[in-house]
Amino acid sequence: MDIIIEKYRLNQGTNGLKPDGSPLTALIIDDSKVFRSSLREILVQVGYKVLEADTLPGGTETFYALKPDVASLDLIMPGCNGLEGLRAHLEQHPEMKRRLVVCTSLEDAILRQVMLIGVQNVFQKPIDESKIKAFLEALKDVAILEG
Repeated sequence: MDIIIEKYRLNQGTNGLKPDGSPLTALIIDDSKVFRSSLREILVQVGYKVLEADTLPGGTETFYALKPDVASLDLIMPGCNGLEGLRAHLEQHPEMKRRLVVCTSLEDAILRQVMLIGVQNVFQKPIDESKIKAFLEALKDVAILEG
């Protein structure tokens, strides 16, 4: 199955809601069910509605259809070159550079290439929960202001 969409109850109050009342959304594109599950938990704790895809084509389709507020991409997945896919995506959607999170176990040379493309948020796997939560909280404030 390419696309997995799951809905979770958001935190009470305005946490995770835009001014129009709609929830902030996050898309996780990763072939690892374990990683998606652990990142989903963090995203839900911070107040995001979570969408998931286990392939790059499924994730790209979901991204364009639902336009999430933040997206997490694994660069190493079967049958795709994540770096080339990332480069092509950001050429079409440069505004996503600050809302895209790359989570990967790749070596430093590849991570530098990711940053040269313009991605500002790169997290090494396994991710540091406190760092990603701080990033998501800050991004949530920006997304709510932009509405």
